[in-house]
Amino acid sequence: MPHDDSPIETFKRATAATVRAISGRDDATIAFSGDSAGVAGTRVRLPQPGRVLDPAEAARLRGAADATALRLRFHDPKLHAKRMPADETARAAFEALEQARCEAIGARRMAGVAANLSAALEERYRRLGFDRVTEREQAPLPEIMRLLAREIMTGEPPPAAARHAVDLWRPWIDTRIGREIGELARLVENQGEYAREVRKLLRDLELEVGADQEPEADEQEDAEDSQEKDDQPDQGSRQGEESSAQAESLDGEPQEGEEVDSDGGAEEVEGE
Repeated sequence: MPHDDSPIETFKRATAATVRAISGRDDATIAFSGDSAGVAGTRVRLPQPGRVLDPAEAARLRGAADATALRLRFHDPKLHAKRMPADETARAAFEALEQARCEAIGARRMAGVAANLSAALEERYRRLGFDRVTEREQAPLPEIMRLLAREIMTGEPPPAAARHAVDLWRPWIDTRIGREIGELARLVENQGEYAREVRKLLRDLELEVGADQEPEADEQEDAEDSQEKDDQPDQGSRQGEESSAQAESLDGEPQEGEEVDSDGGAEEVEGE
């Protein structure tokens, strides 16, 4: 059965190829449905492109796709669950900071991915109304923590839409964890150690994180599991750069053998 060669379908096939390449998962199933992105196992849900796909919208959708691919590649759900806090606000911050870590790895390795993620974040915070924030409490702390961590790990400032909101929170956060939060940049490639540091930061912010779920004897195992996850061959990164370049053109050649599902079913990626 021949492919639909319309610009939208070509863009979807190229985006699906990029997700598989960056994630290093040829078995990933890509679906375009709704307005949000998500990952569940090897199933990836991406936002459905509109009928008219201008460059800004294309960059935002690529950013959402890159975010899911990086989560799939660099995130260990079992390790994450071990460190998950019990308190609602602490959980939200923990999730946001882990997403920031996954995206930072991709942004540091691939310039094209960094640009796509920035476009997606700009749209996200405009949609959340961060550009209209006038009081600190109007912007949720977990989102601010995510943007500060991104700034520390990548050197990228907050998106324009969120910059004022971050500046409202920055003095309060700096007086409590200003020096300690810098440790995240050193730990970005090690999920286990990063998660441990995040829990310390949340405690310093007087958020309830609860007791660790595993004894100290398991710490080395966590570190090894995280390192194994992060040290997958770089083939996916190289392929991701190539596929991202192909995806730049909406009327490029479709990828042979690529299929795009039409249904969703994935859990939403935090912050996308």
